[in-house]
Amino acid sequence: MGDVIARPLLFPAPDPEKHAQEIENEIVWDTDDYDGGAFARRPFLWLTYPESPVALVYFHGNGVDLGVVANHLRSLRKRLCANILGVEYPGYGVFQPEKVADGSLCMQRGLNMVEAIDEAAVHGLKYLIHRRGFISVRVLLHGHSMGTGPALRLAQRAQEDLGLNLGGIILQSPFSSIAQVVTDHAGTLGSCVVPNYYDNLEALRYLCLRAREQGASDTSRSSPRRQSSLNMRLALQWTPLLIVHGEKDAVVRACHGRALLEEARRCGHPAVEGVFLPTATHCRFEDIHELTQPMLNFMHSHLGVSPRRTNPGDATETNCKRACLCRTELNDSLKDLLVPPTSRSNKGGA
Repeated sequence: MGDVIARPLLFPAPDPEKHAQEIENEIVWDTDDYDGGAFARRPFLWLTYPESPVALVYFHGNGVDLGVVANHLRSLRKRLCANILGVEYPGYGVFQPEKVADGSLCMQRGLNMVEAIDEAAVHGLKYLIHRRGFISVRVLLHGHSMGTGPALRLAQRAQEDLGLNLGGIILQSPFSSIAQVVTDHAGTLGSCVVPNYYDNLEALRYLCLRAREQGASDTSRSSPRRQSSLNMRLALQWTPLLIVHGEKDAVVRACHGRALLEEARRCGHPAVEGVFLPTATHCRFEDIHELTQPMLNFMHSHLGVSPRRTNPGDATETNCKRACLCRTELNDSLKDLLVPPTSRSNKGGA
């Protein structure tokens, strides 16, 4: 009963044809034939910035598709000087039953929909690393609204299933849990009816706990000769986290973002930041610069990308090249720490 009510509320896909032609030249179809893949064929929005070693995996909100947010993602590409990979959800946009061999991928319901989005997210990360040749620590996950749920779940699977350390996670207008959002709008009765498909607070808590446990385990086995390498590994186990939330957000109130920030700090996360914008709402800013400047600062702190541009105007190609090319090459010892041997042997540029 809960799934029947919740599915159209939480996954209200817009008209798939409305923006399809606008992005058809930027859509790439890829088959998940990587290790452990199910050979499913899925679409992604690929906005390339060839000079940049950084890629951002974007998860949109529940009421839009990649066609709706394409212009926003093009702006992010230009201002961040980064490659953008947009993950589409089954049944949204171009990801329709008639366009894939296994149409059931696009007809999921309830928890099956969550799992189907998870599989698309993992597929997208594998695509960046194996097809496009990106190093995992130069990959950022960026979720907006409901998209923060898949972003955190992908961070967990990247570590557990793929053995990858990521460059960072950016949560824009995040919720602590679906149940709490429903409670905010419909009271406790509503939260009893709508299943708690995504629990970001629990997912974040788990990521922090795992990092702490892994760090303690590595420390107990360390020797003085391995200490330098160990310190680097310990730092990488904590995926840097940026939370951006508008104070005037009436859809997901800013207290959700603060709850996540406080929980990360309580768990001892050494690289978490929170930016709360006084005039921003759930989707609107006075200028996109309000969103991109914290992201640039975050990228500078954790990826070495320079935030030279501090005005809201369009980026120039020269400035972008200078920003993106700093620290583009990692030495061999660092690569050995960051990229599992199986990933290195299977990577291929495209």
